[in-house]
Amino acid sequence: MNNFIIREAVKEDCKEIRRLIQELADFEKMPNGPQIDTKVLEDDGFNSEHPIFGCIVAEVDGENKEMIGYALYFIAYSTWMGKAIYLEDIYVSPQFRSQGLGSKLFDTIAKKGLELGCCRMDFRVLNWNPANEFYARKGAVDMTRLEGWHHYSLNKANMEKLTSKTTV
Repeated sequence: MNNFIIREAVKEDCKEIRRLIQELADFEKMPNGPQIDTKVLEDDGFNSEHPIFGCIVAEVDGENKEMIGYALYFIAYSTWMGKAIYLEDIYVSPQFRSQGLGSKLFDTIAKKGLELGCCRMDFRVLNWNPANEFYARKGAVDMTRLEGWHHYSLNKANMEKLTSKTTV
């Protein structure tokens, strides 16, 4: 059993965070999904007074401090309840799974949400991902099953198509 450190990410972590984002995309069978690079992560998360996202990282404690997991989040808003924390990604490299790291990352994001005054924590998971059982054990509710809420997304090309027709 290794010793691990869970901590807030810093700008210098962005290269390793990007590497882990790619690992996650490969696991999700979407290797061409990530379109951002290290510079975007640095700019959006660390180069402003108001960062767009926050990130918690997990690393092996020791000389090399290998980064083996991360959880990336941002603040969202609910007109019904107020601030919410949105967990965009949570990932632990395969060889370090089943050691409690995913649980520690998840719990750390929940704690961060409470510290920030959030009313809930939202996230989405692919239907085939075995982590669905993990989230249910944590107390998460599948809103599609419970209330019929579906998560939709409009990509940039469709946003541009819509706005090209809009006149003010």
